[in-house]
Amino acid sequence: MKLIFVLLFIFLGCSRPKTISIKKWGSKSVPDSIKQMGYQNALSPGTLLLLLEIIEVYVESKFICGSKKYNTCLVKVLKVKNSGMGIINRPNINNQILVNFLSLEPKLKAGSVIEAKTIENLCIRTNSKTSYTIIN
Repeated sequence: MKLIFVLLFIFLGCSRPKTISIKKWGSKSVPDSIKQMGYQNALSPGTLLLLLEIIEVYVESKFICGSKKYNTCLVKVLKVKNSGMGIINRPNINNQILVNFLSLEPKLKAGSVIEAKTIENLCIRTNSKTSYTIIN
């Protein structure tokens, strides 16, 4: 009896798999919805592309989420241009937020409008608050 099961197992295991035909998309058959998605505009997870107006540039360090940050500015969100996946607290238009820059350019002055790529950081002590670091 065991011999029959072993032979049946070997026979079924060694049988030829069914061939599956894969239809390749030609340049004419790619759906327009995929062409219009704009994958080149995709951002990394946790990042935002924002249009910001500088309200105030701080020379001294500021506390953001309980830790001391340098190169900080108070900004007003004019537009959220794009966002990556996984954003927890997306800023609203006309919100004023305190952000820190990885490197602050000396040209930044109050009233300047910039387009900035930011990373969202959740505060450790309270998950309801978010800080933003401008990386570009």
